[in-house]
Amino acid sequence: MRRLSLPLLCLSSALIVWRPGPTAGESSVFLPAPQNITIESRNFVNVLRWSPVKGVNGTVSYHVEQRVVSSEHWEEVNCTNISKPECNFDHGMEVSRNLLRVRAEQGGLKSNWSQVGPFQAKTDTILGPPWGINVTSEANTLTLSFRSPLEHTKYDSDLVYIIHQWDESLSGNISSETKNTAKKFKNLKEATQYCFQVQAMFENIKGEISGPHCNKTATTERTRNIYIAAIFGVLMFTILATFLCLCVIQKYKSTIKYFWQPRLRIPSHYEEDLQNAQVVAEYTFWNCAEEHWDIVSVISNTSQNQTLRDSFASGNQVDVSNLNEHR
Repeated sequence: MRRLSLPLLCLSSALIVWRPGPTAGESSVFLPAPQNITIESRNFVNVLRWSPVKGVNGTVSYHVEQRVVSSEHWEEVNCTNISKPECNFDHGMEVSRNLLRVRAEQGGLKSNWSQVGPFQAKTDTILGPPWGINVTSEANTLTLSFRSPLEHTKYDSDLVYIIHQWDESLSGNISSETKNTAKKFKNLKEATQYCFQVQAMFENIKGEISGPHCNKTATTERTRNIYIAAIFGVLMFTILATFLCLCVIQKYKSTIKYFWQPRLRIPSHYEEDLQNAQVVAEYTFWNCAEEHWDIVSVISNTSQNQTLRDSFASGNQVDVSNLNEHR
């Protein structure tokens, strides 16, 4: 075996003992990559969010990059060395489809990249409902006004608004489109409540529908004049009819009194007695007897009283002159 010289042995030992330290790129294993990455886009305001990363010691910062799907070149967005786990990225993503990635950094330590996408604002954004909605009434006309969800953006003038309209009877639901943020609805039913909902639309994206906003129409001047004339006419007719009735009553007072007075009728129990011949005969007889006894003097003779009783019983008439002779 060939022996190595002392200088070579020392060099070999030094090579075995020395190990190269981790480079800056290899230090990323000490920081976890961001998790739960989401993209939220509403009214073309785009926000990238993720869960916070716990660092080794101290504050963790984040770095965000983006690239077009058809390109391999990553470029920075306006989110470099940020401490908050979110990033607003509003530039250059309306038309193209883009990928985004984020990593955590702490000193010389860097995590792996976490990627999300693709994303395109024109197709993935959510349009909110129009706001500041107001409905004003003037006679049988209602004016609807509102504000755009993309106010102060370059897409504001490209919006189309869908207006849903119905009355208080829940019938006649009508939808119409306009590019203006104010619209008048004329010749509506008077004294009727109407409700409106507004929805924005951008190209093929339909936004959220607003809540219902209602108002009631008033009556027109012409209708009010008709009501006044009708009330006046009814009042005059009532006065004239009352006057004519009083004249008729005064002229035909006796005739009206005759028809209004109840007819004299024999009580029912007397009418039944009159229909009975025997009762009528007895009643007539006793009436005659009472009148006869009113004229005849009182007889104290018992025999004469008996004679009268027998005469009445037999139905014969008594001669008053004979009675006077016996007195």
